[in-house]
Amino acid sequence: MNTDSGRELIIQNIITALSAIPCISTIERRHPATIEEIKAIAPVQMPFIGVLGGLPSPVEYIGRLRNQNNITITSELDVVLRFIAIQKEAPDEWVSHYLNILWGAIMGDNNRGGLALKTDIAPEYIYEILTPYIGFEITAKVTYQHTNGI
Repeated sequence: MNTDSGRELIIQNIITALSAIPCISTIERRHPATIEEIKAIAPVQMPFIGVLGGLPSPVEYIGRLRNQNNITITSELDVVLRFIAIQKEAPDEWVSHYLNILWGAIMGDNNRGGLALKTDIAPEYIYEILTPYIGFEITAKVTYQHTNGI
């Protein structure tokens, strides 16, 4: 496993930022996809954040294409965060509360400790899964440069 790729370092940086949020109980590199998988998460593990990194998408090549040692690639990497919590009262207000906290943690370091050129946030959708569960998904869109690998 390549743990020093730009992609992996950025994902780890985002997980570190999320880990600093006191009210978050669990962060894992997976997305529960069914209600059964969500119900399998113990209440003491809530709020839960699932983190999945996409594949880098090159947007610009700088340098000579024939000599790969002189190419700098600007890529965009989507890191999708799936948030799930148990909240019986005022679920919409709690979604706003948690979204604000996650947004602040991600945007608190826009350049990911020098790993990225910038980070943008794109809320994908907000949904109420099934009472008492609430959840939403946001994407951290990270633009970074690399010379080889990802």
